Amino acid sequence: MVCALLGATGHAGLTESAALCVSEVVGNVHRHTRSPFVHVVVTLAEGYVVIHVHDAEPQKEPWARELTEVRQLADVPVGGYGLCILQQLTDGWGVTRYGGMFPESKAVWFRLDDGGRGAA
Repeated sequence: MVCALLGATGHAGLTESAALCVSEVVGNVHRHTRSPFVHVVVTLAEGYVVIHVHDAEPQKEPWARELTEVRQLADVPVGGYGLCILQQLTDGWGVTRYGGMFPESKAVWFRLDDGGRGAA
């Protein structure tokens, strides 16, 4: 769905990177949390897109620890490449936690610029 949306709205050059990044982040939610949902939100703008992947766990080891330390691909054992891929393909990424002092959920987000790092 994300690829179809990007293709239909003039961001076709970002579809491959978007598909890979969404797959990695959603895979991390599935692998590292017990979240009852994964919600993907795509924000379209002239020249870029921002994609948020929401889940219902604000922190969960080892995922939470990995959010603060992106390692080089050579340093990562089999698996664990998701954040390295975000670092290489996106023009920015981060984590937003929701719920104030007692967070209830989070979103990992990334930005892809037309003509940027992840453009084909």
